[in-house]
Amino acid sequence: MRKQGNILIITMILTGLISTAGIYLLDAVMPPIRSVQGITNANGAYYEARSAMEQALFEMSRDNPSYERANMSGSTTASGSSFGIAAISTVIPTPGGGTSDFDADWNRLGKYDPVELRIDRADLDFDALRIDFRIPDVTGSWADTTQLSGTGTTSMITWMLSGEGKTIVSDAGGYITVDDINASEIALGAKSGLYGTGMTATLTAFYSNTPSTTNGLGNCAPATPCFLKFSLNRTLQIDPDGTGILRTAPYLEYRITGLSAPIAEQFATITTRGYYQGYARSTSRQVEQFATNTSVNFTIFK
Repeated sequence: MRKQGNILIITMILTGLISTAGIYLLDAVMPPIRSVQGITNANGAYYEARSAMEQALFEMSRDNPSYERANMSGSTTASGSSFGIAAISTVIPTPGGGTSDFDADWNRLGKYDPVELRIDRADLDFDALRIDFRIPDVTGSWADTTQLSGTGTTSMITWMLSGEGKTIVSDAGGYITVDDINASEIALGAKSGLYGTGMTATLTAFYSNTPSTTNGLGNCAPATPCFLKFSLNRTLQIDPDGTGILRTAPYLEYRITGLSAPIAEQFATITTRGYYQGYARSTSRQVEQFATNTSVNFTIFK
């Protein structure tokens, strides 16, 4: 009887030791297991988001090679993801969708990084359109206050509007100058250019073909799109410290407002979100909608 009692006590002690060891073992093993499972679930959510990106690209390309989609969104064939496409807007760029490295509300225009915008409608009010250029805020302290150095009338940017074999190119009175860039906004429609055999018209008149003697466009449409292009032709010299020591800015930032109707942005922004086992991951991508032939667009100034 005593022997049986001892065996029971020993058994209980061993059981307690094994249970204690098991608890400590679970405490040691479960966190890594949970971590591995979390990584697996997070990866699953990421690949769901990537799947949505592929679906969005498919939705764009099958509709139109130039990608104009008005705030399109949808879900993928898998229920664990969704996507959104922002490709046209009345403000260029869409807030938060810009290409500048310093401010996502602005786009970039560089000496070797020109801009091309597709216009597929004939009802824009270019007289109301405003384009603003500025030096980017590379230090976090002098955005939109740093001025370009140099003579105010020096031409910095040329523009060209073309469609169906008709083209107008900025002339001496229509170049975008140092003074224009240092100002807050530019009324682009009033800028003048040359067309045909040396005739002169404003950008607004040529775009709307008003008067008809301008032999202008007047018919920009999805089937016959027009293209507005900008090119920076000179180095951007600045003196942000006011010391007389000139520096070079990396590029200009620009923003277009006052559009009476949406036009396609230079870059479409795709955003996606994937879900898997309680985890969510997001991705985004900017897709250039147009290719600019920089070798033939503009006159080079010396």
